[in-house]
Amino acid sequence: MKKILTGLFLLIGVACFSQTVKELEGELHIVRMRNGETSTSKKEVAIKLLGMDKYNVDATNYLIRVYTQNNQKDSINYLLNRLIRENPKSPEPYVLMAQLVSTPTDQRIGYYEEACKQDSLHTKANYELGKYYYQLFIKEFAEIDNFPFIKKIAKNPNKENSDYFAKKSIKHFSTLCNQDSSYREALSYPLLQLATYLGDAALIMRFKQFNVQQYHFPVSAFIDLPTDWQTDFTVDVMSTYALEWIDGALAKPKINVVGVEDAKSHIEWYSRDLRTLNEPVLNTLEAENVYRFTSLSDDYIVVGFVKTDHSINAYWKKSDRTGKLINEHTKTLTLNEWTAVDSAFHSIDFWNMPSLKVDTRSIPLDGEEFILEGKRSGKYHVVDRWSGYIDKHFLTIVNQIYKLAGLDIFYVL
Repeated sequence: MKKILTGLFLLIGVACFSQTVKELEGELHIVRMRNGETSTSKKEVAIKLLGMDKYNVDATNYLIRVYTQNNQKDSINYLLNRLIRENPKSPEPYVLMAQLVSTPTDQRIGYYEEACKQDSLHTKANYELGKYYYQLFIKEFAEIDNFPFIKKIAKNPNKENSDYFAKKSIKHFSTLCNQDSSYREALSYPLLQLATYLGDAALIMRFKQFNVQQYHFPVSAFIDLPTDWQTDFTVDVMSTYALEWIDGALAKPKINVVGVEDAKSHIEWYSRDLRTLNEPVLNTLEAENVYRFTSLSDDYIVVGFVKTDHSINAYWKKSDRTGKLINEHTKTLTLNEWTAVDSAFHSIDFWNMPSLKVDTRSIPLDGEEFILEGKRSGKYHVVDRWSGYIDKHFLTIVNQIYKLAGLDIFYVL
């Protein structure tokens, strides 16, 4: 068996690959086989992937699945142990093994701990360990059923366990935040909750300073947590509790929680697209009166209205998903036109609208993502809506925005 596997890895080393890692991963994710394709063909794809990226999780998962189906446990052990043997001081083999679908949770923690022994500053290992220990901390106080995602108060928590999990989570999350400030805003929530549990005033003060906006949008606008989340240790601020379905219909969830992971993923997505359009962070603009509308679909469209002491301007940009600019335009507005923009936003009570709709956040939808932003006299607000879950009144405002900017776009109400 070892001779066969050694030969297999030699083939990996000498093969010439014209496809990219992303393309090959896509090949593995295709469920149905195409005409002429065999399981051997997919195995070869996995082998090619490992030749380009020896720590590729998709390829390793696929080969392990094949070896498991064929009862080839020796092949699995050889595949993984070979990585450790050939990279004795690297954390990556342990990170890879922790990410495999067949790895139990307790072993995942052990692998990530081993990765941190090799590299105490490893980003992935510290994040996952911080999260695992945080979830173990929460589990001492509450339990979440896999379905229908309803929170239950757990038995009396074990203080020794809770203290240990809290300190371990803080250790790894703090290490990550000290290395990469982009994590600070989102992780300030679990860190503040854990520091509050420990009653550490110095840590609370420190972690409050972490909550500084890092992207185009503040994390606080995209989360939905109970008001007492910092002192209620049954609330998992990291995770999003999914919606409850009963007999195929949406039921009102007993708990509405949108955690920081979901918020951060949406913010990173939106920020990436706005950077593609070369759009600034609204809070950094000197202008005190600004409105911005963003539509994310097959094409990206941004419409902005900016009022300063010297001028009032409207602009719009349109690009494809690659960031290639299709068109852009700027025009000067009259004071009456600015008033019309301001009135349009006020007509939907924009400044008091919730930033997101929790009852639709967890449902993946086709269509457009509409993002309204406003900045006025130092106050900032953002509203995020899926096009499939907006009322006619909201869509009327979208049409007004396009008209005021001079764009020939109109949605039928």
